[in-house]
Amino acid sequence: MGAVRHFLKTNLLQRDKQQEIYKALQLNLDINPKHILIKKLYTLHKSSNTQLATMLGQQVINQSFFFIY
Repeated sequence: MGAVRHFLKTNLLQRDKQQEIYKALQLNLDINPKHILIKKLYTLHKSSNTQLATMLGQQVINQSFFFIY
């Protein structure tokens, strides 16, 4: 799996083709709606700061796929 991680970092991630990476690897992300972080993101999203909530949600997704390998 180290070779796959290296390939993704050097080739595909640098080209900003994350959607193609996810589709090619057929990755699934399960989110626990009862987790405190997800609850806080939802609360933040409902408030007036939806842009920050969106950015943080994208960060959570990006980090979750980074640590798969």
